Amino acid sequence: MFKMSLIPFFFSIVSWFAFTAQADECKHRIVFLPQSHAADKLTGAQTSEDQNTQVAESQLKIANYIERFPNVPVFSEQTAAQNYSLDMIPQDKRLGLQNHFNKIFPQGLPENPNVMTNAQKRKLIDNGGDFVQLIRGRVNLLRKVVEDQNALDKIFDPIKIWLNKNPSRGVAYPPEIGTLVYGERERAALMQVQKYFSLNPKQKDIILIYGSNHSFKFYPDEFPPACVLIPTEFQSDWNGRFRSGPEGFPSSNKVDYSEPTTATR
Repeated sequence: MFKMSLIPFFFSIVSWFAFTAQADECKHRIVFLPQSHAADKLTGAQTSEDQNTQVAESQLKIANYIERFPNVPVFSEQTAAQNYSLDMIPQDKRLGLQNHFNKIFPQGLPENPNVMTNAQKRKLIDNGGDFVQLIRGRVNLLRKVVEDQNALDKIFDPIKIWLNKNPSRGVAYPPEIGTLVYGERERAALMQVQKYFSLNPKQKDIILIYGSNHSFKFYPDEFPPACVLIPTEFQSDWNGRFRSGPEGFPSSNKVDYSEPTTATR
């Protein structure tokens, strides 16, 4: 019995080493951080108090991860079709913002989500862990995940029309809409990442922050699936592991409208 109980453990260790070895063979790697964010206004969904807590904890985890790897470029769902840097903010306003954030996080970011103040939770929910770290100066640039506004409109305009006609939550996306909500946005993000790597061939890793319902494993023509890594502490947050393809989830699954589109749209 004792020997038999070691078999699953042994195979899990072997699989982990095989996965690590395979990932280390990648020329470039995407470190995907699946996030929970506030309900998108586009869907008309409301965020409950329990969801707010989940969002705050998710964004704190993202902010802390960025802090641990300050030199790794960050691509963020929130940026949509525009790069964001502190240089875009006039210096007087920038200093005011930084002072404001330093007052909210006087001891820096808490490691334990249970000790967050209400003000810290609200800031993380409203701004996201990536933008909190941008203002705090822990990351210099948040990179876009869509080429330009025209490309963004091409994806979102049909989604808006469909949502206006189907306001009831729980209605499954038809494949042509699901492909926009998930597939086209994921491809667009991978294209931006590939463009970056082509210009920066010596860079090994980038961080990609995107909603937990997303998956970047369906597009081997854009990026090797084995080179899309999810850190251990984020793996349980990743709902995208239940995806059936670029069009989204199996039709038998209930759609969660709280995470269908980018939070800044």
